[in-house]
Amino acid sequence: LIKKLQGLNPHGRTPLVQALAQAAGKFSPAFRGQKSIVVLTDGGDNEFNRDGSPSYKQLHKNNANMKKVLHDIFDGSRIQINVVGFRLDELLKQKDTQDEIDGYNEFKPAIAAINGSFRDVEKPEELADELKRFFLQVRFWVEKENGDPVDETAKEGLQVSFSDANQRP
Repeated sequence: LIKKLQGLNPHGRTPLVQALAQAAGKFSPAFRGQKSIVVLTDGGDNEFNRDGSPSYKQLHKNNANMKKVLHDIFDGSRIQINVVGFRLDELLKQKDTQDEIDGYNEFKPAIAAINGSFRDVEKPEELADELKRFFLQVRFWVEKENGDPVDETAKEGLQVSFSDANQRP
């Protein structure tokens, strides 16, 4: 996975909220197991607030902000969102990146508001560690006999993470 990621080249537009909305729609509503989306980005969402962009047209309803849109998509979905921002400090060094910086400043707290995880990393080794942590994460909740979650565990679930690939529950 890391070798494939190293071969990717960014091309300017970063529609993170739109990508999350599309990814959420790929899960079958009948699937009751663990659902997780892992996002790797080198910038903030610079499409959500860009008037005329496909993301803007699709997601802006009643002038909703990122936090509201993500809440509407993921509330009750039991989908865990894990975002890794890779080398985002480089945004601050570049010219003409204010829209991405603004998008980052809105996106990161919006992810936190839906109980997602957002980690900034700078080194490839840190990236590998974060991706490994996300892929080894186990998340579950307690369900009643009818399949509905027990209220105390429905929103955030119960989370167990393993720092070493050799650890098992």
